[in-house]
Formats: sequence, C-alpha cells, structure tokens
Amino acid sequence: MSIFVSSAEPNRAPATHELRNRAAARLRSLLQDLGDTHRAAAELDNLRTLIESLLQAGGESGLAMNHLRCARRFLGSDEVGAARYELRLLLGSLQWS
Repeated sequence: MSIFVSSAEPNRAPATHELRNRAAARLRSLLQDLGDTHRAAAELDNLRTLIESLLQAGGESGLAMNHLRCARRFLGSDEVGAARYELRLLLGSLQWS
C-alpha cells in the first residue's frame, strides 16, 4: 500500500488537518486488520511517512512517532494486542490534536 497525497492546487501543500484526517483514516483501517503482521508492518512504514509529514507541518508532537515506533516493535514481536493499544493511543492523539 502506498501513500498518495493529492491536492486540488498543484503547489499547495495539504493542510495539517487534511494530513491528520488521512492518517486517522489509515489507522482505523489498520486497526481492523492487524492479523496479517507483514501487511500491517508495511502499512506502519507508510504511516510513518504520513506522520513525519505532520511533524514537518508543525501539527503533531514527537509523541505520535513514539507510539508508531512502539507499535512497530510490538508487531515485530507478535504482540498484536500491545501494538493495537499503541495504535489506539496514536489515533487518539491525531483526533484531539
């Protein structure tokens, strides 16, 4: 799965709230399907790119990246429940930022 960030205006960067909404939608989708750990790990890598975009836009804190790193590590250790918990924390931070 890849990330495609489009814009109605070619030279306009997506607003922080647009990036946050895209990341939240992808997280919700991922939370529904953590059973395939290889696919989930690839999606986490894609989400990392999106979260880094949020950090560059100044809309998120490093805490979001920490939740993502922890989820990736837990998923790599087949600790799906712990990964899900970290992803829910990340989703909450995106929705309330």
